Amino acid sequence: VEHIHRVLSLLREHDLYVKVTKCTWMRKWAKFLGLVIDEGGVRPAPEKLQGLQEFPEPKDRTGLRQFLGLANWFRRFVPHFSHIVAPLLSLLRTTVPFNWKAEHSLAFPLLKKAVLDHATLALPDPKQPVVLVPDASLSAQAIGAVAMQRDCASGRFRPLAFGSRRLTGAEVNYPVRELEFLAIIHFAKVWKHFLAADSEIWTDHQSLTNFNHRSFEHCSPRVRRWIEFMQELGIQPKYIPGKANIVADALSRNPPPSAPQREPSAPRQEPSAPEQELRVLQVSAVPSREFLRKCREGYAHDPFFSPIVWNLSALRPPTPSPELALRMRDITFRDGLLYYGGDRLCVPRSLHKQVIGENHASPHSAHLGINKTYKKMASLYYWPKMWRDVGVYIRACDPCQRSKGPNALPPGLLHPLSVPSQPWESVCLDFLTDLPPSGDERYDTIMVVVCRLIKAAILVPTHRIASAEETARLYRRFVTCKKGYQRQIVSDRDPRFVSKFW
Repeated sequence: VEHIHRVLSLLREHDLYVKVTKCTWMRKWAKFLGLVIDEGGVRPAPEKLQGLQEFPEPKDRTGLRQFLGLANWFRRFVPHFSHIVAPLLSLLRTTVPFNWKAEHSLAFPLLKKAVLDHATLALPDPKQPVVLVPDASLSAQAIGAVAMQRDCASGRFRPLAFGSRRLTGAEVNYPVRELEFLAIIHFAKVWKHFLAADSEIWTDHQSLTNFNHRSFEHCSPRVRRWIEFMQELGIQPKYIPGKANIVADALSRNPPPSAPQREPSAPRQEPSAPEQELRVLQVSAVPSREFLRKCREGYAHDPFFSPIVWNLSALRPPTPSPELALRMRDITFRDGLLYYGGDRLCVPRSLHKQVIGENHASPHSAHLGINKTYKKMASLYYWPKMWRDVGVYIRACDPCQRSKGPNALPPGLLHPLSVPSQPWESVCLDFLTDLPPSGDERYDTIMVVVCRLIKAAILVPTHRIASAEETARLYRRFVTCKKGYQRQIVSDRDPRFVSKFW
């Protein structure tokens, strides 16, 4: 009852409401997102387990992928998951035929049994420190970790989460110490919500317990960024012998499988132009018949196509003027619609933005550039100066402006700057502007400060109209007070940087 009173008090304090019919009271367990949560911890719901246990034996790669995708949901509850599933993963390779053998028949029920005998993860206790135990294995080309907390009742450590992943092609070439450091950094970022000032990180690599050692003086910029992250995290790793680091060592030597490659699909016959037209029209929320109806209605208000429709639909059309005759060249009139060059639908001005948006900004279009978008549209549609309209639309596309960088060569000659001797001795400073307003302060600009040596970045929200004095105060608050004074600040000729105030 006390817990219910606390929850309801918090809801009332923040003016939040709950629906009574969706609430359950006086229960010792609850279901949430396929999980059962009680005082003992977190475990999968029985419905999830039943779906896996009733899954039939796969007959092809598609069925095997479906089974492994379902089983992969239970990965964090099953120790040594990838070791059990390894025989089945070999069948996902497209370079070998799909032959179901005795070893696969043995691994299939064994994986079901391992999931059925899953471990129960403990619920985090905010009063107890979290212990992160990572490890790396160069032979298995993977890293693994476990997050644990000590149980007050039994005095033993209980797992909060298991984790492991394979190394990338570049990470395989890292030295052993950097691999151990990578494991610490990766899982500290993954489970950062678990970590606090009193948390501990255990490692079996003793040199990682002292970042001020002279062996780190000439390390790579990547390692310097890692050291800076650990300093901001405020947790100093503690050394434990490798023999005591059993769980994380096992996870790193039994990593999760890499993503399976897709099977090469059989060649498909290209659809005809009318079929392509209908497919493009069906992508939008408006049905194709509705779209064609709007085209017929839009011709009457289009200054380019309305004279053509009137001339071609008249029983006794007058002789067209030379300008109109030039417009009507290669245009036919069928069922109230105009077609250019045979099958290219003529689109009135009122529907230009809709058609460009469907071919550029819809989920299946991938925000292609001007050339590719125009070629895609030109095979289906026609209107005068289509190239110009496509260019204007794409240059104003908000997602494209955010995610696509310029591909033009920089003007003038480049003058390289000297390499700094220590982190945050020299920084680059610039603004990222014209962003959607966010937060209570309606920030629309980000001040970006990057260390030229280790490439670490500090992002400060601000406004586009911020003055030189306000910019200097933000720089002092978020950069100088945290990283010290800089010998050099590199920026463009923004009035806020070249003013006398700086």
